[in-house]
Amino acid sequence: MKLKSLLIAAALILAAEASSAGTYVQLPTTPQVPVGIVLSSNNQASDQLFIPQSSLTLTLLDSMTTPVFFGATQVGSFLDAVYRDTTDGLLVFGGRLMITQFQTEVNDVFRSGFTSFSAAAAWTPGSPAGRKPTFVARTATGLKQGALVFSPDVVDFRTDINPSELNPNSGLYLIKTDADAYMVADNAIRLRQGGEEGQPVTQAIFAGFVPTTAPVPEPGTWALMLAGLGIVAAIGRKRLRG
Repeated sequence: MKLKSLLIAAALILAAEASSAGTYVQLPTTPQVPVGIVLSSNNQASDQLFIPQSSLTLTLLDSMTTPVFFGATQVGSFLDAVYRDTTDGLLVFGGRLMITQFQTEVNDVFRSGFTSFSAAAAWTPGSPAGRKPTFVARTATGLKQGALVFSPDVVDFRTDINPSELNPNSGLYLIKTDADAYMVADNAIRLRQGGEEGQPVTQAIFAGFVPTTAPVPEPGTWALMLAGLGIVAAIGRKRLRG
């Protein structure tokens, strides 16, 4: 499963259709009233969030695929991945939802863990081409839950993924961040069906990748590292004398 996820995630960054390039759009890090949203467009040539394959400079670091359940029913799967942008060295988190249950709809793809980190959003279609987001915002407020409320921790890709509407997959939804490390955390991903067409409101919450700060080595660790370097240097000097 791990190898399969890595291969799929790598393929996603090579499979978007060529078009005029967009870029990662920086989301606010402080509260906004009203909440600042970044709108997508049906015209990829003018979509500020759309990045075609020809403009992606991502190296895959890690990925995993998680089955998605609404209640007791598996409705699809979610591919989560972490990339390194070779242009600037920053981490990029990418998620792609694939729905297999015909009547299932997902309106919000929430990613958590961005408190204290920047978040710049973008998307690319993937293969087969997936649904674009309607907008992206730093909020935990889902469809039909009222006015958006700013959340420093959560990035929401508002969307409309629904096989019965011929939208069974999302695109690859990307967040570039200034975090210097990543980890797997419980409850990192939340998918929400908001009852747009009278369906019961439901959601799925599961583990995913989140940004984090690289740990600073303890003093004892530094001492061991320095001692090891000293041993290596001593061996090198001995070999030179020999």
